[in-house]
Amino acid sequence: MKNNNLQFGFNKETLLTILAIVSLVPYQHLPKILQDLKNVLESVNPVKRLYDWINSMSEEAALQNLEVGDHIYCYRENFYSHHGIYAGNGKVWEYDGKTIEDAEIKLSSLHTFSNGTPINRLNYQADFSPKEILERAESRKFEANYNLISNNCMHFAFWCRLATVKDREATEQVFTLLLNAGKSGEVQALN
Repeated sequence: MKNNNLQFGFNKETLLTILAIVSLVPYQHLPKILQDLKNVLESVNPVKRLYDWINSMSEEAALQNLEVGDHIYCYRENFYSHHGIYAGNGKVWEYDGKTIEDAEIKLSSLHTFSNGTPINRLNYQADFSPKEILERAESRKFEANYNLISNNCMHFAFWCRLATVKDREATEQVFTLLLNAGKSGEVQALN
């Protein structure tokens, strides 16, 4: 008997509902929304959380192992992760605030960024040099246009490291994965 439940607890009908909702979103917002969906799915996936916990770094280890321009993240709650760009010398560019209304892009300490939780590095090829990544981050300093769906901390970190073309390619890859999963009823991972 074939299992119609996806790895994340979704069945075919739920997946098709998600695809139907996503299809109503203007194309320019799809990469960000799909990144957010992947972030939430990974954050609630116990296997992914265990993997991240095993591979995470303490603040002290991060100070020794991170490189300028690294995309880093840590879990703030049970259902999402917080992202930033490591600037070196124990500093991180992040989009954060006490509330959504006062969130802004700022240079914070690694300690403030991690809020006492383990730190992870997101490994992928950047389109820019470390110097350019930091210049891109600093160019948005004090920006206060935080939007949970279209302009959040994860979007900022990806923007610092990737050219816009990559967003379109990532969108196409995720849609292909989701469409194939809808046909077969199975998803192995959203990586």
